[in-house]
Amino acid sequence: MKHCATIILFFLTSQIYSFTPGKWSHMDRYVLGLEKFGPSTEIVKNQEGKITYTAEYEYDSSGKLTKEKYSDKDGKSDGETMFFYENGKVSKEELYSSDKALKESKKYKYGPGGELKEIELYSGDGKAILKCKINSIDNGLVSDAETIWYVSQETESFSLKKDLKAESVLNQEIYDNKKKLTAEIKYSFDKLGNLQTRENFQGNQLRLNRLNYNVSGKLENFSFHVKQGDKWNLVKTHYLIYRNGSPVQNTLKN
Repeated sequence: MKHCATIILFFLTSQIYSFTPGKWSHMDRYVLGLEKFGPSTEIVKNQEGKITYTAEYEYDSSGKLTKEKYSDKDGKSDGETMFFYENGKVSKEELYSSDKALKESKKYKYGPGGELKEIELYSGDGKAILKCKINSIDNGLVSDAETIWYVSQETESFSLKKDLKAESVLNQEIYDNKKKLTAEIKYSFDKLGNLQTRENFQGNQLRLNRLNYNVSGKLENFSFHVKQGDKWNLVKTHYLIYRNGSPVQNTLKN
């Protein structure tokens, strides 16, 4: 993970982690307050249908995400993430290992108008790793930003623009510090504005993320695929369970 990108930012080490740049995360909206009370459980299955990972989510009284707890394929703890808020906005995020050791943390900074302007990533011992400067954000999608890596002093930037050929498509272009295009991500939306697919083009690698929604409009599951030849091969599928009961619960038997 090298760049700021969709919805909010920074690649961290957990397999299921909010604010993942260049890699869409459905949980970002519950941290930003764009939606309330999301799924209570997320179950990840591989292409053979076997459970490989599980996350459990907790929320505060206003519906914002406060904790993510992770478990491996055997149900053993694999750490957790905690979210902290000030004046209704996320101010800090901490990632802990299974033995409760702090692995990474993020701090969020806002402009005079309350808009998110910077996110800083730190190691578990407090060393600054990188800073992401946000130039613009629209409905939870960061549309223009740059990431500065403190040690190497390298900079990566990206912009999100409408596709001139398709009104329901947004294109994200990612550049390195030499202004060289390193990756592209294409986002496709349905008529209701729901994200349907993400196509990631990086070098010779082509990856696809497909999303499915239930009749209530909630995200029900999403899958990841890699292209080999002319075929998209399934890698894994994430299934979501909501506290009020969801049809997806009937699909989770291993």
